[in-house]
Amino acid sequence: FTEADENDDGFLSITEFSNHRTSIIDIISKNVSLSDKENKLPLNGLMISPVTPHNAPKEPAEQIIAMGRFALDNSQGELSFHVGVFSTDKNKQSLKVTARRKKEDKKHVFTLTPDDQSVKLNFR
Repeated sequence: FTEADENDDGFLSITEFSNHRTSIIDIISKNVSLSDKENKLPLNGLMISPVTPHNAPKEPAEQIIAMGRFALDNSQGELSFHVGVFSTDKNKQSLKVTARRKKEDKKHVFTLTPDDQSVKLNFR
């Protein structure tokens, strides 16, 4: 979210996060997807929050947590999850994801990187 980092310090202040919240949500919505064999499923209820140190919650954030859900009511067959937005810091480009299918009490844990941005979901 380099455009949100107004002073180019590599962090998002509370002010920068607030000023660019809508554009950050838009970027995440466009770059995080779940698809079945026919369609992209909409990401619902997206919430974002800056990650700040526990002992200094007003400090600028280096990362953002994003949470949302995909409605699977009418999905067709195999599901593929894709993320196309990563940190510019090579040491922080690994994204660990836990996908859950609550109805069936199943989950799939996986890691995505800029070189491996998609995974076919296999709930166990």
